[in-house]
Amino acid sequence: MPQSQTNVHRIDLQVLRALAVLSVAIYHFWPSALPGGFAGVDVFFVISGFLITSLIAREIERTGKLSLANFWIRRIRRIFPAAVTVIVFVIVAVATFGGPRQVATLASHAIASVFSGENFLLWWESTDYEASTNSASPLQHYWSLAVEEQFYLVWPLILVSVVPLALRINRAFLATSRVVILALGGASLAYAVGRWALDTASYFDPFARVWELALGAAVALGPTLLTTMPTRIIRITRGLSWLGLILVFLLDGLEKFVPGIGVLPAVILAAIIVALPTASTDHNSTIMRTTKKALVWVGDRSFSIYLWHWPLVLLAPFVINRELTVAELVLLFVGVLAVSDLTFRFVENPARQSRQKWLSKPHIILPTTLGVCATLTASVLVLPVDLGIKELPRDYLAAMTSEARDLTAVAADSPSRNYPFVEPHCGGAADAVFECPTVSGATYDPLQKAEILEEDGREGCDVRIPPDAEMCLYGDATSSRRIALVGDSHSRTWQGAIHNLGVRAGAAVVFFTRPGCGFRSDATRNCEIHNQKVRDKIVKGNYELVIVAQAARAEDQSRYTEALGYIAEHGIPLVVIKDNTFLSPEAANCVSYTFPDIDGCAPARSESLRADDPTAGAAKELGIPVIDFTDIYCGPQTCALSLGGYQIHRDGGHMYNDFVQTLTPFLWSDLRELGYFAD
Repeated sequence: MPQSQTNVHRIDLQVLRALAVLSVAIYHFWPSALPGGFAGVDVFFVISGFLITSLIAREIERTGKLSLANFWIRRIRRIFPAAVTVIVFVIVAVATFGGPRQVATLASHAIASVFSGENFLLWWESTDYEASTNSASPLQHYWSLAVEEQFYLVWPLILVSVVPLALRINRAFLATSRVVILALGGASLAYAVGRWALDTASYFDPFARVWELALGAAVALGPTLLTTMPTRIIRITRGLSWLGLILVFLLDGLEKFVPGIGVLPAVILAAIIVALPTASTDHNSTIMRTTKKALVWVGDRSFSIYLWHWPLVLLAPFVINRELTVAELVLLFVGVLAVSDLTFRFVENPARQSRQKWLSKPHIILPTTLGVCATLTASVLVLPVDLGIKELPRDYLAAMTSEARDLTAVAADSPSRNYPFVEPHCGGAADAVFECPTVSGATYDPLQKAEILEEDGREGCDVRIPPDAEMCLYGDATSSRRIALVGDSHSRTWQGAIHNLGVRAGAAVVFFTRPGCGFRSDATRNCEIHNQKVRDKIVKGNYELVIVAQAARAEDQSRYTEALGYIAEHGIPLVVIKDNTFLSPEAANCVSYTFPDIDGCAPARSESLRADDPTAGAAKELGIPVIDFTDIYCGPQTCALSLGGYQIHRDGGHMYNDFVQTLTPFLWSDLRELGYFAD
């Protein structure tokens, strides 16, 4: 391997590190300014693959073996002190200033980060529908650090295994290693390209990132034709590669193809820069030398900058209860550089460069590291999670009457006249209908939401797939009468309310719900198979009422008309619940920063109502009744974020199950007026 490439301090690598970390930080501070800046993480993967493989290969070539214990101790001393410092800061900051969901998920993310498993936690949360709507964690950027640490654990074992293999087949270690790298890298790239379109969780899949690290490793093991090119061609190639990398960071839309081809340009350009001979600085101008010096300073501190920038930019708004202004973001950015410099000087360097003998002894370092991890784990597990918010009592069935009450004393324009089959009460949605005591903001803990099916605990009833209608009955499970709830994840928020309705009506309830699969024709293959099964079960199931509730999507209404029409043609009564209001990112941030006093975040009615609801439109076209609770969610000018102490929105599109259950009496009243459950 070329001496100049591996045994000297590579200034260009420090500059490349600086460009990578600045791109990621700017992307998180000002996303629209650098839409492709996320690819800076992938540049880090290339650099790490190159440097670590260079170190391992030199030791194996020099001694014929690799001391795994010494290798891992060096990695621990390089990474662990700074990483744990930031984790401790995040634990304290989230416990003091964090939003409800950040507090609730603090323990899991802290433990995953300290044990190098954040990517696996985020991978699981991306596949778990309920967890996938969680607020961003101040430690979620540790996913890339976890990928590198997993690489540091596995990669030396692979290279060590190559040594006897190379000797056995009478080939050089480097040549055999290149074959292994080519095989792993090629398989990983093919896997990444194949996975990104099928599974968004593949973003955190370590094997989908191996090819990036492997490319850096391939450069380290050389030889490369780039080093033999004429000096002028090398200079032009280097300049074009740096320019191309900057342009990649400016490109928008690449995130749709990650992992895989979305980061391929950044990875290839970074590999070219790493592979080229170190540039001469003899003829650089004063400006260029000053710029390079500043970038090298950033590159030296790139690890600390990466660790600090995300938790600071994420948590700062929670401290001041609002979004940061541009000037405040600039000051915070400077603050990131300052605290990173302190971490570099007083944490990173002392741990890495100390000559204390005990810091090189495996029997001391490894138990100490595990002890620190265990201590942090214990601390977050016993950390009390108390948001100071009491949960309101639930008594939805009491408000559902069987006969219309006397409305003579109710004003003609009173909203309560719209719901004659509801006893006046307060709490949740009733606050928008009846005269209730003023309740400011959310007065209960939205994290303790009533998941009626999870609390029920019936074995074999997975709410994420269509259950067997003969096994999974809710409402009055003993009744021969049947009601069905059909739709996507928005219908799942109605499950508790429909269960209550079934209990009151004396009818069994079956849920045919699947996240991401709206009840329509010509859907994706998986959803179309699901919807066909649902249609068949409903047509053959003797249902006296089918309730459809699902997200309003900007899609062709005819697809919904066809699906609903198929059920209606078989003489089965249908009712559609119009989709709820949605929460804009700006309103969602305001709620997070000001919780529980969120009333000041109420958005304008025009900003909260979806322009079109094809399911409701199809129902009206077919003459199917549509139940619309918009006037409960919204007043003339604004739409509520909480009613009667209940927070309405769980995320941008979904309501809290708790709040939806407070709508049960009003759903009951509307269905009674439509002629259902009259007996």
